[in-house]
Amino acid sequence: MGNRAALVLAAITLVLTSCASDSNVDTSSGITTASTSTDPTSTDPTSTDPTSNAGPAPTTVPEVSSTSPDQSEPNNQDTTPAASSSCIRLASFDTREGNDLWQVVNDDVMGGRSLGDLSFTDTSMVFAGAINTDGGGFSSLRLQLEPNLLAEATTIVFRAKADGRSYDVTFRDELEGRNRRVTHRTTLPFKSPGEWETVSIEIGDLYETIFGEPVEAEPFRPELASRIGIMISDGIHGPFELAIEWIEACT
Repeated sequence: MGNRAALVLAAITLVLTSCASDSNVDTSSGITTASTSTDPTSTDPTSTDPTSNAGPAPTTVPEVSSTSPDQSEPNNQDTTPAASSSCIRLASFDTREGNDLWQVVNDDVMGGRSLGDLSFTDTSMVFAGAINTDGGGFSSLRLQLEPNLLAEATTIVFRAKADGRSYDVTFRDELEGRNRRVTHRTTLPFKSPGEWETVSIEIGDLYETIFGEPVEAEPFRPELASRIGIMISDGIHGPFELAIEWIEACT
């Protein structure tokens, strides 16, 4: 009888030990503690698993544009037309044949004593001389134009280097009945003496003159243009120099 009781007690002890191992029984206090799950799919709010149902939502990184504001194409403020398919080059001074077509007309044709002449570098034309205000007081260049060359043009563009003096661009057309002495002109807007600049004039800004004096006449007809020229007649006695790299007519 005593042996049987001892065996039963040993069996009970073995069962209790096994249960305590599975249930984390605190044998000292008799309190059962729940085990902590390490399952990544747990709904524990402290879980940092991105797939957790209760965890913080994944952060979506916005797609970055291939061109950020700091890398955008520069906004060119220059409104002067550049060489392009909408422009016709009237002169570029890179051939002797083209250079020989330019003519110089000084005020000696009317008794003046101003001097002006042309010279050429590999890439430019230099118009230089000296104005004598005791007489006509001008020097000029002329180039004959092919028929209809300016028919679609609205703007004339110059790449040039001036000296601080005032230079006009001049035109003549073949409008029937036109007084042959009428010239259409406006001033080239140079701003930086001694530096190369690209400047332009609008054909619509041309005004009519005879011997430099404004007159009432029909406006310039670009489709009938026959000549372009450059003139200095600023009323200042002394030397001048204007270098030109190219001239274009643009629409």
